[in-house]
Amino acid sequence: MHRRLYPFSLPIFSIVASLLSGCGVALPSSQTPLMSKLTQPPPPECADPKNLVCELLTGSPSYVTTKTSKVAYQKFGRGDPLVLVHGWPLNRYTWRRMLPYLAEHFTVYAIDVPGGGDTEWSNATDFTWPGQGKTMKAVVDALGITRYYLFGQDSGAVIARELALLDNAHVIKFAMANTEVPDRRPPQALIDAQAKMSMWNWAVRRTLRSKFDDPEFLQSDEGFGGSFYDRSYVLGDFRKYILTPIVIDPTHTEGHRRFLEGWDWKELDSLRLRHQQITVPVMFVWGEDDPTFPLAHAEEMSKQFPNFKGITRIAKGKLLIHEERPKEVSEALVAFFKD
Repeated sequence: MHRRLYPFSLPIFSIVASLLSGCGVALPSSQTPLMSKLTQPPPPECADPKNLVCELLTGSPSYVTTKTSKVAYQKFGRGDPLVLVHGWPLNRYTWRRMLPYLAEHFTVYAIDVPGGGDTEWSNATDFTWPGQGKTMKAVVDALGITRYYLFGQDSGAVIARELALLDNAHVIKFAMANTEVPDRRPPQALIDAQAKMSMWNWAVRRTLRSKFDDPEFLQSDEGFGGSFYDRSYVLGDFRKYILTPIVIDPTHTEGHRRFLEGWDWKELDSLRLRHQQITVPVMFVWGEDDPTFPLAHAEEMSKQFPNFKGITRIAKGKLLIHEERPKEVSEALVAFFKD
């Protein structure tokens, strides 16, 4: 199985999670702490109990039971359905900054992809990109969503592409942000770094939490600094709502390890031809300064979609533009979907 390396702490997560998986990590169950319990205290937005961000971050999710998973989701707003698919190592909380903008125009479905957030997976869960796409299709069908807009970011956009291939007739329009490109790989230096990190021993487990309490580490390329134009962003609520659950709860750690383990470069490369089967209107929102998925690669991939509508370029944006530039990304989506 081939894996990739991002300019953030994939080595830390994949190695420590592998160690955890060999030490009797339990599968998720009703006893696993909910994300809302792992990210206390409540955010400032909860001064208004009707605030959507407060509801997202403190409310209990609903669930759809598929053949192999119990998928968590939350629903907000009104209007045509918009399905959001997050990447690795994120969860549905990653949409907290975009939600106020999107919920004004759409019924937003914020779903925890198996391996992330509150979704309960099993040994039978298929974590491959096509498998995750099938799970998302099962969720959409169970919710009775017959026509919807679709947005995915990072590896979530690969899963969203698999969903679009399965459900092309029901997707109205499809947008994606900074994501994997067929026949392209991360910089070799990053792949080499991952290989070196794989030789770390059990001591990594002892140091993991201390590293995530270290601002210098978090802002480095080894941490999450390379994902943001402003490296200090990682020290804010991103650390609380995205990193904390993975670090403090072994089940969340194991889930993200399995999420990652399901990836295969050959599956990604096969999309170069399969993109032609996605006939709905497609648009990219792309951070111009992303070293992981350069804009030039996005422009190259755009030619693979028969109904491609253009690229909205986000200045001073890197990999996680939906976190750092939520207003710009949301406005681009609304303009495209509502046009």
